[in-house]
Amino acid sequence: MPHLLCANAPPSCGSLLFLNPIVIRHAERATATRLIRASSEPTQASHKTIADHPNPHLAERLDGRDVVLDLFVTARKGLAGQIDTPRLWGWRTSFYLCGAVGVLVAAGWMVFARDRLEEHLRVNAAELAVIHAASLKGSGASMKTSRSPVPWGRMLRSLSVWGLILGYFCQGYPIYFFHTWFYIYLVRVRGLSLMRGGLWDAAPYVAIALLAPLGGWFSDRAVRRVGRKRGRQLSVWLGMFLSAAMIWLGAGAHDIALSVIALAVGAGLNMFAAATFWAACIDLSEKYSGSLSGLMNMIGNLGSWLSPILTAFTATHLSWRCAVDVTAIVTVASGFLWVLVDTSRSIDATA
Repeated sequence: MPHLLCANAPPSCGSLLFLNPIVIRHAERATATRLIRASSEPTQASHKTIADHPNPHLAERLDGRDVVLDLFVTARKGLAGQIDTPRLWGWRTSFYLCGAVGVLVAAGWMVFARDRLEEHLRVNAAELAVIHAASLKGSGASMKTSRSPVPWGRMLRSLSVWGLILGYFCQGYPIYFFHTWFYIYLVRVRGLSLMRGGLWDAAPYVAIALLAPLGGWFSDRAVRRVGRKRGRQLSVWLGMFLSAAMIWLGAGAHDIALSVIALAVGAGLNMFAAATFWAACIDLSEKYSGSLSGLMNMIGNLGSWLSPILTAFTATHLSWRCAVDVTAIVTVASGFLWVLVDTSRSIDATA
């Protein structure tokens, strides 16, 4: 039940954030807490809720905006958490505030959200008629989900699925450079002060918040203009190739402001393309979109896991310029892998 999973996940994340100030001095306990908190994220459940929307075109647009919801919070946290909160009330307060936000989000979800639109308390008769008409046309949004097992074998035999999940592996690698090493890069390599570094460290998330919904909108427009397969591919190619170019430009720029802005835009363009990855999960398997998005997210997080390790190794043994260039190369690979993805052919249709 996506509704209950999404409702329970934020307080789980929130309660574990409350524990961070307690266990932060013990590396093993802090690592375990972060692992458990990551496992409770509700991404796949919320994605399945979007996939069940009776209007498939609206569902795709909502999916593009789903990516950005966390990013507005992240941008705010980057500005407030790194600059004001630690200075005024200490670092522990930052964790407490983020944990409280998770609890509030869960409460709002429990009150307002439902698995299907027809289950919502405020749906009127006219809206129910539209929903039921959509289900009769074959959208299946308001039909009860069958209990047939997830066709993992069929998924893993699909070339499109492999292109999707490996592309998302390469998408996760560069974005986690910004999550883990960007602040240190700004301070140690670009010579910014701790306060200025904290301010500019939020720049990628501002760019992401602006470009992620634009990527969802562009993807839908491209699908209507050139078809589902080519439209999705063009959206990813545009985002990833431009992202790689901006990261490469930022790595080589001598001017600090130009470097930071180019790198920030590179992060934003990465998430411009990421919205299409999630929409592709619905395209390829509306019935099992939650399972497919979970598989994709798992592989993507392997790239996220590798990113800080390989970045540190490359920066230590070669140079920071090489480390950032590797990030750009992996970004290009993410785009090229979409040559394999054909979102016009649903896995469900091959059952």
